[in-house]
Amino acid sequence: TAPITEAVLRKACRFITRAPKPDPRETHRTKKMTVRAQKSLELESPVTTPALTDAMPGVAVRARPEKLWLAIYLPALALDVFAPSASTPLAVVAGSGSKQRIVAANAPARHAGIRGGHSLNAAYALAPELSTVERNTHREQAALTRLAGWAGQFTSDVSIDSDHVLLLEVRGSVKLFGGLERLLARIRNGLDELGYQVSLSIAPTPLAARWLARAGDGHRVLETARLPGALGPLPVSYLDWKDSVLQALSQIGVTRVRDCLRLPRDGFARRFGQARLAELDRALGRLPDPREPFEPPARFDALLELPADVDDVQQANFALNRLVQELAGYLRACCLLYT
Repeated sequence: TAPITEAVLRKACRFITRAPKPDPRETHRTKKMTVRAQKSLELESPVTTPALTDAMPGVAVRARPEKLWLAIYLPALALDVFAPSASTPLAVVAGSGSKQRIVAANAPARHAGIRGGHSLNAAYALAPELSTVERNTHREQAALTRLAGWAGQFTSDVSIDSDHVLLLEVRGSVKLFGGLERLLARIRNGLDELGYQVSLSIAPTPLAARWLARAGDGHRVLETARLPGALGPLPVSYLDWKDSVLQALSQIGVTRVRDCLRLPRDGFARRFGQARLAELDRALGRLPDPREPFEPPARFDALLELPADVDDVQQANFALNRLVQELAGYLRACCLLYT
């Protein structure tokens, strides 16, 4: 006998839908046809969808693979944009007058005890030879934009999530680069060559990937069903919610994500806002979370200013290497985009 095709199934379903009182023999025949169709198609991981279920009862379709988001968190971007030398203490400051505070410090400065939030006077007391530069948010945004262009060599789905986070959807890139481990190693090595301090995390949703990256380097969640357990221990401070919301949560003893998930949904939405509840749902994969893709510029234009005059070729080479590597990544991304 000839194989049962999709067209034959649809014709049979239309016949059943139009008939006011379907013949039981015809219904039994249609069920047999459906079973034969399932065996011939050999579908893996069957999941029914409403649209197809209404038209063809019993016919299953292949489940689409979950997305896989890589979050690149740059905690020291304010410092890294200056391509600082690792030999002398250097710190980035913000504010004016007596309100100047340390935003970020390089390794020699941290070794001297300088930390983010210290006053400038306290920092000088710890390291009199400390050099400082004013924070430049425009330079940080420019660096993040160049990094997004560089990351386009690994996937066409890149988005700038916040001032310090890039998001890459890499599900389709895993096979292309020989597996997830090789892909992550290649991205990490490239970021190391560029001189950026990063924290990388993988998750099926972009928000979960970002929160996990902020919590620390190396978090990896590959299935949506595992997200509640992975996100539960995270402090709510990693969620980038307003201070007023965090304070209100703290007053009722809610300090971690799992505490939020235990609260009644209606009560949580009334007290802290529907937007907060929707954000949790997006992080857990209960709601879609589309991201605006990054559009690479038509031409590569980069400027990297050093924090001070240099008399060492090695320091100049570091800055030059970063620009060359960013240009190379941009060109590779363009080749993937237009081929």
